[in-house]
Amino acid sequence: MDAAHARRAWSVLAAVAAASAWALAWSAHWSWSLAVRHALPADLSVLTHLRGPLGAVRAVAALVGAVLTVWLVARLASRGWAVVACLVSAFVALCALSGPPWYGPRATFEVMRADLVEAAAQRVDQVDADSYLGTRLPAHLAALSESGTTLTRDGTVFFPQWFGIPDDAGGYFYTASGEPPTGWDMFGEPCTEPLPLEPHWWACGMNPLPAASW
Repeated sequence: MDAAHARRAWSVLAAVAAASAWALAWSAHWSWSLAVRHALPADLSVLTHLRGPLGAVRAVAALVGAVLTVWLVARLASRGWAVVACLVSAFVALCALSGPPWYGPRATFEVMRADLVEAAAQRVDQVDADSYLGTRLPAHLAALSESGTTLTRDGTVFFPQWFGIPDDAGGYFYTASGEPPTGWDMFGEPCTEPLPLEPHWWACGMNPLPAASW
């Protein structure tokens, strides 16, 4: 293989690697877009996880995608265009890491439902560990909660989805009795007007409407 063919082969490999890296970096966006439309294969449901180690993987993928994109532009176009590619790639990488839009508590619950049900079944009859944040979830379910933990009390399991600074929170509730968790202390913020999702499941302290963010 001569030098020209070798350079062409490396460029093709770099382009494939860059496309793959960008697809992974943006996986939270496109996987959620498919999941809320019930079009995401079950085997890919892990891509909807917004917390846990997948976030670090997406960050590395965004960095790799940006570097390869700039390298390809510098190689195939000009150094001047590489500066533009650097700025655009940095912006695209930041957008990728911002996470998908907030689809509302109902659509989001449907995406997370199978894992939430599994976690609630494990937690409902248990007593919390001696910890302010509650009991840690198994590794494969830790992405269901902002803290990777749940709080359990009197047959009610709370899955916090956000925390305020210095206190307050909001999230999903499983209630074994079917009664809403009105008045539950969400780290300083009482649950008022819980939103019914389905029997035994509620959302509280969460933006009830789809929006640009949670």
